[in-house]
Amino acid sequence: MRITSDQYSPIDLLAEIVRRRGTTAADTRRFFVDEKAKHDWLVEEWTSRIDAMLESFRRYGFDVHATQHIRDQGVDILLRADDHHGKSWKLGLQVKGELEAQRDKKKKAGQESMIGTLKRQAFEASSIVDEWWVLCCFDQTEHQALVQGISAELIGAKKLLPIKVLDSRACAAALGLSDAEVDAFCTLFLCRDDEILKAARTEVVDLHPAASLFVLKHLASALSDGEHISREEVAAALEDFVQDVEEENEEDHASSDDDDEHDSELLAVDQEEDADEDFSEVEDVDTREPMEVHDVLNELESSGFLEWISNQDSYRLVPTTFPGLCALFFEARVRHELHPVAASEYMRWLVRSHW
Repeated sequence: MRITSDQYSPIDLLAEIVRRRGTTAADTRRFFVDEKAKHDWLVEEWTSRIDAMLESFRRYGFDVHATQHIRDQGVDILLRADDHHGKSWKLGLQVKGELEAQRDKKKKAGQESMIGTLKRQAFEASSIVDEWWVLCCFDQTEHQALVQGISAELIGAKKLLPIKVLDSRACAAALGLSDAEVDAFCTLFLCRDDEILKAARTEVVDLHPAASLFVLKHLASALSDGEHISREEVAAALEDFVQDVEEENEEDHASSDDDDEHDSELLAVDQEEDADEDFSEVEDVDTREPMEVHDVLNELESSGFLEWISNQDSYRLVPTTFPGLCALFFEARVRHELHPVAASEYMRWLVRSHW
């Protein structure tokens, strides 16, 4: 595929990644536990996600700088990138984890609070970076007031440099991404108008979500082995996929309710900047009438992907029914060097994402 949008720098794309929804406040309680509550783990994982993003830029021919661990002057991770005018821009990330939030809650009189520490670190960071983000990687149900307090108290520090405070759900969602998902996310933004990507997304957009899941699940094996599949196997798979779609819709509604209750947008210190930015996104909810398994089966047959072979009492899968998906699969195999299963997941993420 080719780059069709050069408006994103690595920092711009990182900002898009952390706007990803789908994680509730309750999810943060389950996520930031054990090893994931520790500062060192969080710094390593954030670095891994950012490095995966930078690798996507390199893959498409961009010259990017590696991340650095600073652990001093108010910065845990330093990301350098050129803006659209070719000027170097330095972003500093300061990570705060669950163990630190717990210590803050139990602090004694006279001990420095997390908010006090962050004010001091913002001043220190202003001498080495152009922009500073605070990553709240802790249980939001337990420490909601702390997240709000950090955002409110750092308003005064915006005179030093631009500051953003990312709430716990944004952090958990970003850390929950695999490197392959980060790669797919970057491709979706950098190559969003590429003919292959547009064709692949168009091919599945009119399919019932359960039908699209079936196609994406079996396309790789059909391309590799010319797979045949029995009627019983098709029916069982479609029952699972129909149920998966129903559960996804229920989770999306639950996430939307949680967003309303807990302020779903990223917490940003610069309120004027937030007012100018458009954080809207398409909800990944299927609004059509529920379909029975036999309806989904009929759709797959009429599309040509399932071809009944009567003398073998089975279906033949016809992957060339969807040439855009085939091209996207081989793009993942060749350019991204993914094995068939990973290539299928990469393809699925690209064509089903509503970003």
